[in-house]
Amino acid sequence: MNANIKDVAREAGVSIATVSRFINQNGYVAATTAEKIENAISKLRYHPKKELRKLSNTKAIGIIFPSIKNPLFSELFTYLEINLKKKGYNCTLFIDNDENHKLEDYISLIFDGQIRGIINSSPLKANKVNYPGIPIVTFDRNLGPNIPLISCNNLDGGFKIAKAVVAKKCKKILILSGNRQDYFPITDRIKGMMRVFNYHDLEIKTAYTDFESSEITRKIQIDGLIKDKKYDAICTTDDITALFVREQAKLINYQPIITGFDGTEFISHLFPELITVRQPTEELANLLVKLCLSQIENYRDNIEKKYILPVKLINN
Repeated sequence: MNANIKDVAREAGVSIATVSRFINQNGYVAATTAEKIENAISKLRYHPKKELRKLSNTKAIGIIFPSIKNPLFSELFTYLEINLKKKGYNCTLFIDNDENHKLEDYISLIFDGQIRGIINSSPLKANKVNYPGIPIVTFDRNLGPNIPLISCNNLDGGFKIAKAVVAKKCKKILILSGNRQDYFPITDRIKGMMRVFNYHDLEIKTAYTDFESSEITRKIQIDGLIKDKKYDAICTTDDITALFVREQAKLINYQPIITGFDGTEFISHLFPELITVRQPTEELANLLVKLCLSQIENYRDNIEKKYILPVKLINN
């Protein structure tokens, strides 16, 4: 069986990124580390050129999402797939919401010839180093300063939501995150809301639920937060959590202002009166594909490290 770059990295006791830097002569590799890699390459009879030929024949892009329970990712994937097919590429979808999993596990799939590049939106561990020659772009997840990051303007979205709530004369606010990962550390969505609410000296409580928990668990969590009916508004960080809040509130004849975030077409049909922020999913998908394929085609010079797209308030 032919060795691959992952085998070399394991044998040398270094990361895949370090082996890639050494092979491509792109970035510093210590002399002692270089010797370990050379010995591993020799021992395993590894041939980088064979892998490069295998890469050139691959026409699939790996899409790594934390979940497809959230309609945002379903909508985004649809646009990614449409765009990639127009460019002659297929999609391979991976679902991974484990913070202990490593980006390098997926990078190894590139060198195995299974995928050609990566579009990521999962909370994977990433080395704080360059990944030279490896086409990676990430959506809403910061994997380090050397990987292009695309997101909507979450901070402005938080501002817009909070201003809409203030306009409705609400005084007591619950900010409810649909995911613990958005709460530690606090994301820009929540920061945007809190700045506006604090400016107006409103009473704020923050809490979170676990998006990946069972439906019954989330309902119990939300019921415990709203059963006293003491909030004028409940501002969630995603539309699915907003739907759960609406459902539980109806059961206790409670009618607070409810806000969400994402604004997918699916949720717009289910909950047309929801105050939410629309992420430009089609534009996000187009940019993610463009940046990923640009790296594959070696057009890296004009690629920035961060792109922020505007959002739109939906307030029917």
